[in-house]
Amino acid sequence: MSYLVFARKYRPESFDEIIGQEHITITLSNAIKLKRIAHAYLFTGPRGTGKTSTARIFSKSLNCEKGPTPEPCQKCFNCMEIKKGISPDVIEIDGASNRGIDQIRELKENVMFSPIKSRYKIFIIDEVHMLTREAFNALLKILEEPPSHVIFIFATTEPHKVPETIISRCQRFDFRRLTVSEISNQLKSIADNENLKITEEAIDKIANLSEGCLRDAEGFLDKASSFAKNNITGKIIDRLSGIPDFAVYDSLIKAIYTSSQSEITNTVHGIYNRGYNLNIFLQQLIKYFRVIMLLKSGMKVDEFSAAILNSLNQYTDYSEVTLIAIINTLFKVLESLKYSYIPHIYIEMKLIYISKLDKFIDIDTYLLDNNNSGLKPNPPKNSTDRTAPDKNKSTANIPPNYAKNWDGFLSYLDNNYPKLHPFLIGSKLVELSDKEIKIQILNGIHKDLLLKNFYNEFEREISTFFKKNLKISIDLIQKDNNKLTEEVDKNLEKLKNRFDAEIEDIRSNDV
Repeated sequence: MSYLVFARKYRPESFDEIIGQEHITITLSNAIKLKRIAHAYLFTGPRGTGKTSTARIFSKSLNCEKGPTPEPCQKCFNCMEIKKGISPDVIEIDGASNRGIDQIRELKENVMFSPIKSRYKIFIIDEVHMLTREAFNALLKILEEPPSHVIFIFATTEPHKVPETIISRCQRFDFRRLTVSEISNQLKSIADNENLKITEEAIDKIANLSEGCLRDAEGFLDKASSFAKNNITGKIIDRLSGIPDFAVYDSLIKAIYTSSQSEITNTVHGIYNRGYNLNIFLQQLIKYFRVIMLLKSGMKVDEFSAAILNSLNQYTDYSEVTLIAIINTLFKVLESLKYSYIPHIYIEMKLIYISKLDKFIDIDTYLLDNNNSGLKPNPPKNSTDRTAPDKNKSTANIPPNYAKNWDGFLSYLDNNYPKLHPFLIGSKLVELSDKEIKIQILNGIHKDLLLKNFYNEFEREISTFFKKNLKISIDLIQKDNNKLTEEVDKNLEKLKNRFDAEIEDIRSNDV
């Protein structure tokens, strides 16, 4: 007999064996007992959570020779055929490769024929959201007046792509992601049956990597057992998954926390040189910062081991808003990574930026005050060192601690009113008093747009951030002293000419 992978070998064969979907299995079992069988069902949820397995078990329950029964015998001819996937009365269709109207017309013709040897003729359509609009319209005609011997079971990971006219004619069941503990217990059971030697750490790591998908977890365990034979450890899982050991993340988070630029650089450089997948690396880093935020709020976290949680707990004196800003920034980095020509340097610079967020601690204060959240931000770490003025920058006419706040305002603007932020790239604060703020920006076009089209919004955001009503004065950075401005003007002129030419082409084509 050919080798069966764990995901197939340990596929559930009864409702009792389905993990984590009791709200569905109990409902279907009671429907069978009460003889309240619908003509169409829609199973939705993430991959690997039991949708197709439940559809097959439900089919066995309905067509078992001793049924209908919520506990199919598993031994009769019908049960055996359904288990092997060869029953002429239980037809599985892949919606991705049979998505056209011709296939649905063929199905419509088959629906009219009675079952060959069973009570019901059951059609299981997997990935039903892949059907074309015309196919859905044809399917709708069947669902409106189906023969009494026909039952449809649709499965999909993307129910929002299924027309409401189809959904309204089905009983919908939403499958949930499995918890880490549910997956861990199943992996332990498989390891015991297979006589695999595997550590608790390795099981926890596989369960976390699976993202609630049992099939993925079983497949990873299968791969690990082939690689390590009979001694699966956490380090082996790290090697196979492409995710660094937690010690690497622990060192990196500590470096971010203490603003250690050299340590951040060395860690990212090491991750890059060892060939780790940078996308996966960032995803895991986001998870760890999320755990820090959950621990800070006092929530129970069961995704990681006690040792990891104890280590992350030491960073909970970050303010809530700072943690949110870190996580949001990491998401932006992850989204932009595919556009970077030198991704590891891009990540390195962004992590160094994140490590300096405490310089903008006033952002927390103003945001929290204005949102009336009642949260109290913590004082900045190493505030003596972090708020030291830059001797290379002119701070004439700027009160103490305000020089750093212009960068803080730009960061605040990027997160809260990003439409204005591009106009102020390269700008600088010249003077700030109780009644007026004077700034300089690079480009005259930006100045005109701010004053004519966005002045009210700009004034509102400045007043919100600095907590006072300020008159805004905008000047240009002198071109003679700033070659960058000239280059920006040239580029803008080129873009304007190109835009005008494209508009003219569009108008010509319309004519």
